Amino acid sequence: MKKKWLLAIAATCLLWRPAAGLAKDLTKADGLFDKGLYQEALHQYEAALKDPAAEIRLKALYRAVESRALLFRYADAAKLAFGAQLPSDLRWKSRFLILRAEIAREFLKQYGSASPKDVEEGNKDLSRRTPEEWRGEARSAYRQLRDLRRKLIKIPLREEGYFVDLRDAEVEAIPTLWDFAALRWSEFLLDEEESPAPIKPAALSFLDENYTVKLSSEDGPAAQAAALFEDASALGGDGRSSAQEVWKITRLKIPFDHPGLVTTAPDEEGFANAAIKRLMGWFDAFSTPLGRAEAGLFAAKLLTKNSRFSDALGLCQKVETNASMLSAAKHCANLRAQFELPVLSLSAKFVPPGSRDALRVRTRNLDEVFFRLYRAN
Repeated sequence: MKKKWLLAIAATCLLWRPAAGLAKDLTKADGLFDKGLYQEALHQYEAALKDPAAEIRLKALYRAVESRALLFRYADAAKLAFGAQLPSDLRWKSRFLILRAEIAREFLKQYGSASPKDVEEGNKDLSRRTPEEWRGEARSAYRQLRDLRRKLIKIPLREEGYFVDLRDAEVEAIPTLWDFAALRWSEFLLDEEESPAPIKPAALSFLDENYTVKLSSEDGPAAQAAALFEDASALGGDGRSSAQEVWKITRLKIPFDHPGLVTTAPDEEGFANAAIKRLMGWFDAFSTPLGRAEAGLFAAKLLTKNSRFSDALGLCQKVETNASMLSAAKHCANLRAQFELPVLSLSAKFVPPGSRDALRVRTRNLDEVFFRLYRAN
């Protein structure tokens, strides 16, 4: 398992891993952990599992699980994570539910292909679980987190620095512990889940102003993720205005980022134009700089794919002007630089004598093109 689990949503980049140690009694262990000395750190954490202070015990337990996983001892990590009783405290319960889901997913990635295909009745050996059993553990953890979401939106992610690396992250897009959990769940759904539904949702359904399908385990992964995003967008909570808008954009992007999970639109160009229209509407209607910037950036990317460079250039300039400090503006600046570079391409094909279009020259940002033809025998 990698030390850093990379998460990306729009311009946000979050790492699910413990940051610098906060507890005084775990300072030595945390220092070893941060240096990558996981075996040495593990000894320290295991020694602290019997500490009289509950906070120390829980931090030691969390780090002991992760240290084992980082030492590729996934079965031991899973045994410790799933064998421990979930804390009653809301924050700690949520942290360990996220950790359980991560361990299940990582075990599946590492050993899923070699795991038994059939459930063994009475089996208590975690290493003998089937891939479906591990997916079931991840689903269970995420669904329990969803039941807590109205409470978790009240926990700012900035207060979770011991567990989430917030450096260089636009936390406005993922401001609460529930937003973070939803992001992890959506990654599981879109990249690792198996579809229980025989019919994939239509790509066009993701472009609606509001996605009306409710979250159901009987739907395919794309539909579940879209419902999850829409629910996250509809939730209230202090400091979530940007997140509410970004979740809508993330939902719209599903058919483009995961085309294999949806039924492709019959008219791809028309579908792209419909997405651009929706994004441009959001660009005008959204109230937060981050929401408008993300809508503008993705619209500019789609315009570029459709060779509408002039429209994309103008939109990028608006994003850069209105939100110059956001990463979306920086991406727009890079995109704009590509538009402004000179482009020249020449293609040739065999045609009958007297036919046209044997040569095709495409240019951008060039006033003149000089070329010479030579007759070849």
